[in-house]
Amino acid sequence: MSGKRVSSWRMSCVAMLVVVGVVSHLEAADAPATAASAAKVIDLAALPLMPDAQTPGARSLAQLTYVAPASVKAAFTFHQQQLTKLNWKEEPGGYVTDQFASGTFTRDGFQVALTVSPGSKPHEATVMLINLGNVDLTKVPAPPGAKPLYVGAATAMYLTDESVDAAKASVRKTLEQQGWTPYGESGPQHFFRQNAMRLGAMVDSAPAQMGKTSISYTAALMSVELPVLPNAEQVHYADVTKTVDFSTAAKPQEVDQFYRTALASAGWKPTSDKLLKIDDRDTTIFRNDAGDMLTMSISSDGNMQRVQVQQQSAAEVAEFERKAKAAAEAYVAKNKAMPGKVTLTLPKAAKKVETNKSRVEFQLPAGQSSRAVDEIRQALVTAGWTVSEKIQETHFGTFSLSSGQQSISIVYVDSGLTPGEVTISGIGTEFDVK
Repeated sequence: MSGKRVSSWRMSCVAMLVVVGVVSHLEAADAPATAASAAKVIDLAALPLMPDAQTPGARSLAQLTYVAPASVKAAFTFHQQQLTKLNWKEEPGGYVTDQFASGTFTRDGFQVALTVSPGSKPHEATVMLINLGNVDLTKVPAPPGAKPLYVGAATAMYLTDESVDAAKASVRKTLEQQGWTPYGESGPQHFFRQNAMRLGAMVDSAPAQMGKTSISYTAALMSVELPVLPNAEQVHYADVTKTVDFSTAAKPQEVDQFYRTALASAGWKPTSDKLLKIDDRDTTIFRNDAGDMLTMSISSDGNMQRVQVQQQSAAEVAEFERKAKAAAEAYVAKNKAMPGKVTLTLPKAAKKVETNKSRVEFQLPAGQSSRAVDEIRQALVTAGWTVSEKIQETHFGTFSLSSGQQSISIVYVDSGLTPGEVTISGIGTEFDVK
């Protein structure tokens, strides 16, 4: 076995210990944390940044990453003092130099890892805080026959005589018996979820260990709790975007029913009674009483479906709607012109209709704007108009059509939460609304 592979394996073990620190035990936790229970202890999305910090690259319940004009030591001290004031205890094993700093802090059974490294420019520091959650890895069982190499609250390493494939199967069986459900894999790393906790189990050959297989456990909090179908394949979760996507052989209607059932107990309600076609994807939008939004969309590829589920907070939804509306208004303002003559037949569901010779505005029930605008566009094409521009996103779209010296723009904004808004304006046209 090459010395390079042995060195790589040893370095990966050391890296895990450096990042998470050395935490020997945690306060007892009743169960793996939910997003709601974790937020009561600390919400990294609300944690104040250093003065003059750049816009965070990641800012969620579970992760915070940003760059600040400060030294590594100054940035580490800033958050060290901040966490201490919030009653977090710094555990032994921290490491602080001019070039790198790391530390682990605990409170109420939770662990937060703080690391700081130099930024890409002089006098800058890159700060990263990760909520590792409340799972004490000394309490997570290893498969039968596995021997401990190092076992701590934040990371656990074992050796087993089983082959890599046999050890993977043993790990899965052991963890499923403890209530953990498979949640994807990446090379030798296999993931499992329980509530808002994601457990990583790395199973690989152990160099210089006489043919043994290594098993390493790590855990981290997820900012959102997004279930996936049983037997889902190619599962990928990204906390930065609060998105999970996967492949499944289940039919779109079966996927939709799974989420309607699975999300109901968490307070999510669908905004439509069936799948809607948005951007050529079968989509259902869910919302909860807090105003958060969860979008489940499906694209088909032969006999398999690729499913994407994304959760957005009420604040994120409001900011999206603000930007979309501003973009729509700017687009309409840019295309103002003299009135002309064109017949428009509006959908029967149109409400709050406002018209003049060159402009029509109306509202539609949430989630219906995309399809209605497509019907209006098709009617104009049938009448001889040509589509010169099309921009169609999940919740926002614009169309430009022309006929000789005349032009029409159609703009809609539909978040799926509130009534969709449609604006039709013309240049060199006069609208006859039916």
